[in-house]
Parts: sequence; structure tokens; C-alpha cells
Amino acid sequence: MLKTFNCGIGMILIIKRKDLESFSSFSKKINQPIKVLGKITNYKNITFI
Repeated sequence: MLKTFNCGIGMILIIKRKDLESFSSFSKKINQPIKVLGKITNYKNITFI
């Protein structure tokens, strides 16, 4: 199905930067890949990766 249909992102989690390393380790342990989509800033411009 993933090759035929656009299944989208699925779920977006917002976590603190200091928790990213531990969350990344947890996601590897449960065999769930993650991708950082961007960051929230106090600036007027929003940075997307």
C-alpha cells in the first residue's frame, strides 16, 4: 500500500529538544522510524526542514 497510496505522515509529536535523544532511542527500540519535520521558534519566521 505504501508504494501505491500516499499514506501521509501518520502522526506528529511535539517534544522538547532536550528529549529528542531519549525519544529517538525509544523509537529505535520499538523499530519505529522518526523524522524531524521542523522546529517551533519565538521568531516571526518559521523554519521547516
